[in-house]
Amino acid sequence: MMWKILPQSLRNTFIQEFSNAKISNPQHRITELEWKNILIGIRDNLIRCPKCGDEAFVGHPCLGRHCKTVPDAPTVYLKGDGRKIPLVKRSSITFGDKGIDGLVVANPKDQTMLLLQNITAESWDVNTPSGKIIEIAPRGFVPIKPNLRITIKNGNQNKTFQII
Repeated sequence: MMWKILPQSLRNTFIQEFSNAKISNPQHRITELEWKNILIGIRDNLIRCPKCGDEAFVGHPCLGRHCKTVPDAPTVYLKGDGRKIPLVKRSSITFGDKGIDGLVVANPKDQTMLLLQNITAESWDVNTPSGKIIEIAPRGFVPIKPNLRITIKNGNQNKTFQII
């Protein structure tokens, strides 16, 4: 039952990596880092169902027990660091290995406008298309608008993502 709900790319990887040929020749199996990157990509495509609030993989029916809604395809993404993360209301965003870094929420004054909330302990820098740099403090919000570049400070490492 659970097998059917997994994205095809993950099922294909399991089949390939746990085949007799790979088990017999473990040196030909993918590395831990490759597994990690595959699982990050799967996690990135886990969004909230707009009907019941449970989880769904992009392009697949909701995982809720009684809800089989297929959420609309996302129209806005955060792209960078080899990733393309859908930005969908009530979804969480993770940039590193330490948990959730951002939340996608609706603007309380305009429910059709989405915001990305910084829930890290460090400020983010947002570069606008005009070249202006805006600092987003912890618990602060940035509107989700195309072509904004967001630099996430994660300890000694910075990662830059663009809203597309």
